[in-house]
Amino acid sequence: MIDLQRSFYILKFSPLMKAISVVLLLALSSISNQALSASPLDINSATAEQLAAVMVGVGNKKSQAIIQYREKNGAFNALDELIFVKGIGPSLLKKNRDYLSIGPGQEYKEVKLADLPL
Repeated sequence: MIDLQRSFYILKFSPLMKAISVVLLLALSSISNQALSASPLDINSATAEQLAAVMVGVGNKKSQAIIQYREKNGAFNALDELIFVKGIGPSLLKKNRDYLSIGPGQEYKEVKLADLPL
C-alpha cells in the first residue's frame, strides 16, 4: 500500500524537487512576449488586426487610429511618433516599445521629442 503522507513529504521537501522547481521558475520568469515573437512588428506595414493583437492596451479603435494616422502623414520615422496618434500616450508607448519597430528587423532607438520634426 502507498503511504500518501510519505509521498507528499518526498515531493514537498526533496532537494531534487526544490532544485527542479527553482529552475522551472527562473526559466518561466525570463520568458517574455518579446522572446516568444520572432521579431518586432513593423508599424509601417502592419494591419490594424496585427497591431491590436501585438500591442498591450490597444484594441481595434486605437489600431485603426494608427493606420489612419499613417495613411494621412506617411510612414513613421520613429516609434516615438506614435504619441501623435489619438489615444496613444507616452505610457502606452513605453509598454509597447519592445514589440514594435519602424522597419523589418529594426529595433527601438531612442529619439528625443525635440529631435522629431513637428
